[in-house]
Amino acid sequence: MQVLLPLEAPRLLLRHAHDSDLAPFAALNAEREAAAFAQPALPPGHRLRTHCLDRVTRAEWLEREGITP
Repeated sequence: MQVLLPLEAPRLLLRHAHDSDLAPFAALNAEREAAAFAQPALPPGHRLRTHCLDRVTRAEWLEREGITP
């Protein structure tokens, strides 16, 4: 079975900070600034924990991680 992507693919969101990291993704219409992803509030060891992601903005992610921009 083959999966075909539409010609107008949605813009990809990346969390990379360095231009050199983004270079391979430029052809894929990638965004320089993007939302980050974090684990949802599932108990440690829950079997879905590694498969589920919550979408948060970069600012929210930095705040959760206690990082000062």
